[in-house]
Amino acid sequence: MHNPTVIAHILGLQTALNYGQTPAQIDAMGLDGWIAFCEKKERKALPEYELRAQVYHYAGAVRATNKARISKLPKFLQTHTTALASELENYSTRLVEMEEAAMGGGTMYILFYASASAKSAETIKALTTNNFKAKAKFVVSDVTKALNSLDPLVKGADPDFSKPSNAAAALSAAKASFSKIAALMAKRPRPESDFVLEYCKSRTILNSGT
Repeated sequence: MHNPTVIAHILGLQTALNYGQTPAQIDAMGLDGWIAFCEKKERKALPEYELRAQVYHYAGAVRATNKARISKLPKFLQTHTTALASELENYSTRLVEMEEAAMGGGTMYILFYASASAKSAETIKALTTNNFKAKAKFVVSDVTKALNSLDPLVKGADPDFSKPSNAAAALSAAKASFSKIAALMAKRPRPESDFVLEYCKSRTILNSGT
């Protein structure tokens, strides 16, 4: 099993070519656009190890440009958005960690970690560029209920091929992180809150589709 710190280290060790593109240029392409750009350069579909490296590279590019965007915000929003970015990253990757531990793991989870990192960065990008809209109204309890619905998965994890205690710890950490996210968004306008809560609820859907 892995944890987010170890996964970040593994992904960081993988060489991801930027093909001469700056973080801002990569960010502007979007994830699908960036992967298509890489595949065009390589003249082939990326194998899994290259795909996950490029997804993580894209996430880093978005985080870098997010920092530049955040630096232009009013001081109080800089503090708020920086804290939110950190918690969204932690929340997203902890849920992947929980699923990996409960389901028995596999190399596919390295890609799931990279994707979660990218999605959390894109959420901050949407907020800092004022390019967001939730599909519905959300309240904190919508996410809390979704998180609690994962309890049976953790409690029912088979210790013969999974790590229930690791899964429980990761889910607990995700819930704690969400509490901080909820507190941060309680100070923001309703459209922003709806958007972030929608994202948080979406992360409770299992990557493995089970």
